[in-house]
Amino acid sequence: GWPKRELVHEGASRRSHDVIGVGKQEKADLAWQWEMKNAIACHRGTKFHLKMELKDLAEGDGVLNPFTEKKQKIVARPNTKWSDNATIGDRLEDLEDGYYPELIIFYYEGEIGVCGQVDRAWIWTDKDGVRWYYSDDWKTNYEKRNQASRDTFKEPLTHLPTTKDNTYSLQASIYGYMMELAGYKVAGTQITYIKDYKLEGCEQRELPYLEAEVKLMFQKYFSDED
Repeated sequence: GWPKRELVHEGASRRSHDVIGVGKQEKADLAWQWEMKNAIACHRGTKFHLKMELKDLAEGDGVLNPFTEKKQKIVARPNTKWSDNATIGDRLEDLEDGYYPELIIFYYEGEIGVCGQVDRAWIWTDKDGVRWYYSDDWKTNYEKRNQASRDTFKEPLTHLPTTKDNTYSLQASIYGYMMELAGYKVAGTQITYIKDYKLEGCEQRELPYLEAEVKLMFQKYFSDED
């Protein structure tokens, strides 16, 4: 993010842009460079996600479930005007077993809701009738995943440092918790890190399911009058 940590005074607010030894014009130029870098990365990431979705859709005999190690049929609905690459279900509870590319997950309480989009989701039912959910997200910007951070998330998650590991784990856990609220059990979540937008040498990492933290977030979000 901007400004870079090494340019910020100890205790300074990022919003204030209190930057060491950098003039006003230099600061504006640096900010523009970082904004352009971010925009290019987002554009490349979007194109990559679409490419990988089309690759999965071309798998006629199904897509391998990393948890069960069995292939599952691809479930995808026709495109809509407002979303050009999303699998959409009106009721999460009614999703059939299978593999879902770009699955939209949502939860509402009255007029307040939370919504997200999972790159890859598998749903299956075991012999006891239990419905399971597993997810995988493509990541192309994961190099500094273990970098230490002095910052923490805001309340109620001030015990968590703002590392990429924790950020991605929270993202995946929010999706998983919404699926739990729809009646599924979370078998697990993972990310697949793609370096330089190449599948060769990709790294898959299991993520912890931060259910307790997500419950705190939802409690605050849905009870906060502000």
